[in-house]
Amino acid sequence: MDVEQETGPELSFVIVNWNGGELLRRAVESVLEFPPAVAYDIIVVDNASTDASLDWLGSDELKARLGGVKLHLIANAENLGFGKANNQAFAFTKARLLFLLNADAELRAGACDTLIATLEEDARTGACGPRLVNPDGSLQTSVWRNPPLAWATLVSGLQLGRLLPRRLRGELL
Repeated sequence: MDVEQETGPELSFVIVNWNGGELLRRAVESVLEFPPAVAYDIIVVDNASTDASLDWLGSDELKARLGGVKLHLIANAENLGFGKANNQAFAFTKARLLFLLNADAELRAGACDTLIATLEEDARTGACGPRLVNPDGSLQTSVWRNPPLAWATLVSGLQLGRLLPRRLRGELL
């Protein structure tokens, strides 16, 4: 008896797409290049793309690259938005773990396994996110203080943050 068929994969990568084109291709290929150590599948929810995204998702080229990895496509007739599209994938999957991967993002080696290990270290942890890195290797600011500090609000509102060196922006703002 194949347990994976009965319960589904351990992890589902969820990618919401709308005219992602080459970005979508790079996101999917990064999952295939740097796969997690657990069984996984890929769910692409397409929000009525008018580019060649759907053609590529059904191409023989991609099918050959997938090997045994299952790629599920949910093709919407209209753009339902990011939230509803994710909810469609959540309802579809039976995976215990979900990785929301934006179509304009790419995995790096070991990133997914590090996140899984972080989640499994403490049963109280329900979610975690990766460090976001720009193409040039610099850290992409992806979190902010809540509530923000008064001086940070002022600096951001007046766009004075652009005067700070890039490496300090994320730490200070």
